[in-house]
Amino acid sequence: AVGDTVSIKSEKGEYLVNSIKERRNCISRTYEGKQRILGVNIDHLFCITAPLPLFNTTFIDRVLATAHAEQIPTTLILNKTDLDLSETTPLIDIYKDLEFQVIETSMKSGEGLTPLLNLLESDDSLDTILFTGMSGVGKSSILNELIPSANRDVGEVSEKTGQGRQTTSQSRAYPMALGERNVFLIDLPGVQNFGITHLSLREVRLSFPEIVSRQQYCEFSDCAHMKEQNCAVTQALEKGEISDSRYKSYVTMVEEIKANNAY
Repeated sequence: AVGDTVSIKSEKGEYLVNSIKERRNCISRTYEGKQRILGVNIDHLFCITAPLPLFNTTFIDRVLATAHAEQIPTTLILNKTDLDLSETTPLIDIYKDLEFQVIETSMKSGEGLTPLLNLLESDDSLDTILFTGMSGVGKSSILNELIPSANRDVGEVSEKTGQGRQTTSQSRAYPMALGERNVFLIDLPGVQNFGITHLSLREVRLSFPEIVSRQQYCEFSDCAHMKEQNCAVTQALEKGEISDSRYKSYVTMVEEIKANNAY
């Protein structure tokens, strides 16, 4: 998988993989009932999004849950900030209020590249970085700014559907010079669906800080925060203390895992 550390040997002029070292973590998604590995040994994950209609909270929350389960630090990048942000700002504020790190960028104006580079350069332990995002959010444009030699194809967003056209077909790592050291930046294919049935219900719950901070006040210790009485989480939802979009993401993930386990 992209990000693996391997030992190789030379045989008849060809290099062959001799062994694969143990992986520290693994980012994967479930697709058509199978777990598909997207990248491994990730030091930091960047989830790239863009203003509505490309700002997809379902996708974002699933990426955050997957990264949290693997203990991978994650930053949200809101790209294309040169577009109208009036309807998107309340959504991105949800993540800022939950203390998720957010960087706002625009490849047209160059906004946000300096904070992004500062983050990458500030930590010498960052060796392998992963970029993910739905098709059309400008992931390839950001990569081309950071690594011009990558020369990734840049697609356009469909005026009819508001969705991006996929230009990246497979995961690929690019070497990037940061001062005196090199890092690998893994670019994932743009996807519209991010299956999470390889996660456990506990891993999903723990990925929502607004649930973790309230679940101790539920009447039942094994509360699923769905239809139980005296649930502190659903009470907070009714009061507007938890966003509808985040709670919907939680419920759909739980239901997806339960439906998969039934088989």
